[in-house]
Amino acid sequence: MGTKLQLLVLTIVLLNGCTMIKDNVINPIKAIFPSRTVASPNPTPPVNAVSETPEPPKKEVSGVYEHQRIGVIYRRVLLENGILEYYLNDTKAGESRWSEKDDELIITTADGVTVTEYLEFEPNGDLSWIAIARNGTRHEIEKLTFKKVK
Repeated sequence: MGTKLQLLVLTIVLLNGCTMIKDNVINPIKAIFPSRTVASPNPTPPVNAVSETPEPPKKEVSGVYEHQRIGVIYRRVLLENGILEYYLNDTKAGESRWSEKDDELIITTADGVTVTEYLEFEPNGDLSWIAIARNGTRHEIEKLTFKKVK
């Protein structure tokens, strides 16, 4: 039962976080988790604003990381400019922004709702996905490791 739950969580996150930033893709997750936030009179600028410059990484973490499950290769490419590219079996599935904070890698998606993923650095250079936050609430998940390949 645990494996099915992990696969469901992974699928939900990939469907939610793997849309192109500029795509007008219908998000099936929004129907399940409707936004409960009140519109702010001073909305925050979009994540893909050109004026925002991500802070340079503290460590050398940019590179290619992969996780394989049930014949599917999930690849994350961390670029030095703070962009994260998602690939499913060599097909680009989306982009996000990434930054570092307190020895964790924080990935924030922008597709109508904000989902933040938390990854920690392993001693061998791999990244382990340890938590997800939605609407500001962090939820720990079972560790999922992405092996560094480049």
